[in-house]
Formats: sequence, C-alpha cells, structure tokens
Amino acid sequence: MLFLENCLQTVMFQDETHEPVSVESSIQVVSSLSDNESQTKACKYETREAQAGAVSHAETQTDSPVPRIQPHVQYDEGRLADFLKRICPKVLGELDKVQKSRAFDRYYSSRVEEDKIPRKLHSLNPSSGLPIECRLNCLTWSCTGAVLALGYGSVNHESWCDHRSKINLFNINRPNFSTTTPNQTLETKSCVSCLRGHVNESSTLAAGLVNGEVLVWNLQWEDDCLFGSSETSGGGHEDAVVQIYWITDPSSDLGSSKSILVSASRDGQLIFWHLTSKTGGLRRGQGFGIPYSHLPQLEKGRGLNLSPDELLPITCFSFMTNNSSNFVVAVENGGLFRCSTITTKPISGIDPEVNLSDPSSGSFQSHNGQIRDVQFSPDQHQMFISCSSDGEIRLYNYEQSSPLRTILHDEGIVNGLSWSPSNSGIFLCWGIDATVYFYDLNPTSLSPAFCLKNSTENLKVNFALHSPQ
Repeated sequence: MLFLENCLQTVMFQDETHEPVSVESSIQVVSSLSDNESQTKACKYETREAQAGAVSHAETQTDSPVPRIQPHVQYDEGRLADFLKRICPKVLGELDKVQKSRAFDRYYSSRVEEDKIPRKLHSLNPSSGLPIECRLNCLTWSCTGAVLALGYGSVNHESWCDHRSKINLFNINRPNFSTTTPNQTLETKSCVSCLRGHVNESSTLAAGLVNGEVLVWNLQWEDDCLFGSSETSGGGHEDAVVQIYWITDPSSDLGSSKSILVSASRDGQLIFWHLTSKTGGLRRGQGFGIPYSHLPQLEKGRGLNLSPDELLPITCFSFMTNNSSNFVVAVENGGLFRCSTITTKPISGIDPEVNLSDPSSGSFQSHNGQIRDVQFSPDQHQMFISCSSDGEIRLYNYEQSSPLRTILHDEGIVNGLSWSPSNSGIFLCWGIDATVYFYDLNPTSLSPAFCLKNSTENLKVNFALHSPQ
C-alpha cells in the first residue's frame, strides 16, 4: 500500500511538454469592393374622400301601466244638490259675460290640431304714399311676432341713392288691424336695403340704407322715435348696407345678454354698433374687413377688379348662435371665410385710428357664383347653410372647409334662406319665381319637401322670413 501511494504521487506531479499546433488564417490579404445602385419608380399619392350616410337614432321609454284605484268618497248628496242650486246661476251668469267679451277673440287652444295645408292669413297692401317705382326690399318681425315691418326702395339706382323712402309697421294683433293702413310709418332719406328687429326688445328696430346709413328707432317714443344714426356718430359705411343683425356682445361678461348691432356693406367693412342707453345714439365699436391679400386663398378668385389696398366687398354674414365671437363672411366673388373676433390681425395700409382688423382664420370651399345668403342653424350651432346664384345650397360645419351636403336647386338662382325656429332640420328658400321652397335636411332626399306657390302671375319673391312665434 505504501508503494502504491508513492507511485500515484509521482505520476500526478510529472511535467509534460506538447508540440504547438497552429492554424493558418483565412483572411484575404487584398479586399475586393463593388458598388451597386438601383432606382425605384416615382411614388404616387392619391386622396379620396367618403361621406357617411345620414344616420338618425330615436328612442322612447314607456312607463309600466299601473292600475289606478279610485278611492270611494263618502258625500252627502242632499248637501251637494243644495250647493249646485246655489252656485249654478252665478257660474252661468259669468259664462254669459265671457261669451259677449272680446278678451278671447284671438285665443287659440294649443290642443287644437292645426291645418296641414297652409292658409293665407293676411295680404298687406299699403294703399298710398309709395312711389310707383318703389318695391318691397325687406321685412322683419318683432321679437314677439306681433309687429311686421316692411322696407321699401326704388328699383332704379344709376348713381348715388337720394330717393325718399319709408318703413311701414303693421301690428297684426290689434283689434283694429288694417291690411292697407299701417299702424306707424318711418321716413328715411334713402332706400331701405335691410331691416332687423331687436332680439329681446320688441320696440327697437334697426335699418340699413342704400346710402350706407344705419338707423335705430325706439318705437315707444311718441314724438321723434329715432334713437340713433351712424351719420351723426361717424365712422360709418361708404357704400350700400347689405345686412344688419343683432348679436350678444362678444366682449361682454359670460352670461351677459347685452346686445349690439352688426352691419356689413359692399365697402368691405363689418362694424359693431353700441347703443348708448343714457344719452341715446349709436357708438361705433370694433370693425372688421377681409383684405385683398386673402384673394389667392380662394379657388375662384376671379371677377374682382380691386387694388391691393382695398377690402373684399361683403355680400352677407352670419354669427354662431351660441358663441358670437365666431362668424362667417361671404365676399362678392363666391368666397366664404371662417372668422373670429378673438384671433384678429392688423390690416396693412389701414389707418390705426379706424379700428379695423382682419378676422379671417381660414376659408371654405368657394361657390361658383355670388353667395346671396348664409345662416347658422339656431340649434345645431356648428352647422350653417349658404346659397348662391349658381343654384347650389350647401350645408357646412364651421370646423371643416368642405361642405357636408350640397343641394342643387332645380329652379336655378337661390336668393335667400331662413331656418325654421321650431325644427332645426327645416329651412325655406326662394329664388327668381313666385314660389317659396321648404327643405328638410333630416331625410336623405335632396328635393323640396313642400312648395308654397303664389297663384298671381308675373310676380317673384323678394324676401321671406319665419315668424319668431
């Protein structure tokens, strides 16, 4: 055993030497390089749009029927009979008085189903005081729907307008209402181009004239009811006023109902007018204009012979119903601009004392003809419609440049629009004939839902407007 252990120790610690082994490298001494190129075809881009169909959802929830159990009431029939004998003659006497009274002459129960066929209620025809060449240019309702104001003007304007004209006011709710004699007449120094009743005060009426003057009346004043004129306040228009409108003052506090008057003219100015309640009169506020530099934005910037320092002539405008700081402006060549009173820019070449700025923040797809009217929806606040001499009626969203829907009016030119105050999907329009057309946007049909025709020949509709009531 001792010998074996010694042997093992000798083997374990013995030195050994091995021959080295080498491996030749496979790396090439000379590297080879080559360049290759390839050319791809030009990339093609294609954009397509799709419009989803109109979808309408309606739901209703009914209550589970619960049987009503009438409790049995104990009463004395003799005492009830005595009460009826005593009170019945007095009740019958009062009913006889009501039958002879005129207090309920114009009362109509809301439960009575109205006629589905429209009826002509009145035909106003002032008998005297109007020149032969005068025509009805515009009309407006008071906020209560009781007073209708008619504005007249001449059909011939070769140069500056100096025609004497008038505004006739008819109160259709008065017992002595006459269709030929107005309840009140207002005289003007020029033809009346537009009218607008105040949104809250039924006695306040505003008018725009062909000579550029803006007038406001307080009909409650007996002697001289003229409240104010842009001619006396200064800073007014230099061309015909095309539209006036009452809006909530965008600069007023949140929740305030203070109203201001907005006027627009072919001179390119859109002006805010404040009513000075203490002293009476109009005070010019902020002014806006679309400068010539925006003309290249329009798809069809033709037909305007202007110098670079001029403003684009305005044809119509409309303010958003729930946010009067946002509005749209249409110019004479079919252009339509998205505007805001908050994000305005100075206009180069304009005197800073004039208080005129550029409200445009973008443009919408242009019409092929002149835009005659544009109106925001009273309920769907982002939506508005426009009509043009090209015969198209377009529905826009304020945030989108392309129209949501386009209606081609079969009768050609569309001169005006008016939303229904009771149904947000219905509006009326008129053109160059004697028919008023009613469209319903809810169904997918692009044809008029109803037509109101005038049987009299050789007439055409100049203006149409829904009553606020």
